[in-house]
Amino acid sequence: MTQKLKNDWFQTTVKEQQSPLIRYTRKITLDNESAKDVVQESFLKLWKEEYPRIVDFIPPWLFRVCRNHAIDIKRREKKLTRTEEGVELAIIMGDQETRTDGNIALEALRNISSKYQEVLILKLTHELSYKEISEVTGHTTSNVGVLIHEGMKELREKLSLNSKEAK
Repeated sequence: MTQKLKNDWFQTTVKEQQSPLIRYTRKITLDNESAKDVVQESFLKLWKEEYPRIVDFIPPWLFRVCRNHAIDIKRREKKLTRTEEGVELAIIMGDQETRTDGNIALEALRNISSKYQEVLILKLTHELSYKEISEVTGHTTSNVGVLIHEGMKELREKLSLNSKEAK
């Protein structure tokens, strides 16, 4: 691959992926500057990758690299919480921006079980496929499907309760 072709490919990837990655990573780091740093480090790692080997997997690969790096930062800060199963939980929904917008669906998403939040964010917000979500989270594709199905069921119940309370 020529250097110009690689530069063009890289610039296009940064333009397409930077904003979604920052939004996703900010949910983990809870800090905009840390999220930007994580995404920048991820793009540096992408630059070092061989283009033909990674080209078909760029979005899930970048989400996974960002997720892992952000979780590492949270571990170092000792701010990572754990669920009863001992699974690391880094996704904390509902930053100030989403709360002030009054987005009912995101507020409901913030209040569902933590085991569903990350897969639903990746599916609904970032429109990743089950396979891509599997690559990001490390869950099997079938487990991703189950988590999304159960999470959507719980989300619908929360939204139904919210609409009944509003009446």
